[in-house]
Amino acid sequence: VGQTPLMAMLEHLADKKEDKPITWIHGCRNPDLHAFKERVKTLESQHQNMTSFSFYDEAQGMDTDALEGWVDLAKIDASYLPQEANYYLCGPAGFIKKHFQYLTHQGINAENIHFEEFGPASLQLN
Repeated sequence: VGQTPLMAMLEHLADKKEDKPITWIHGCRNPDLHAFKERVKTLESQHQNMTSFSFYDEAQGMDTDALEGWVDLAKIDASYLPQEANYYLCGPAGFIKKHFQYLTHQGINAENIHFEEFGPASLQLN
């Protein structure tokens, strides 16, 4: 799963027990395919400075607090996206480009946005 390295980073931040806010944003097709869902919820319940947001493509009619559709940072209150924070993006090139542009248009310094491309288009064979 592409988010596995990010989960290790989240665990590390949680273990440090700092007061800095932590926001975890994840998107997938539906709750059944939501990797690490229970672990993230557990961390969130243990750390009052952590908030998580989930986006599901197929959320319509589901009993869930997730946001419907693809990840869209504009649907998240700006207070969860502070200017001085570091941002870590993982996904296909289009996903990264969309969110990198959104964050920089919100005044986030490009040097604070880190990313790793992950997805079916990442693999190139001769």
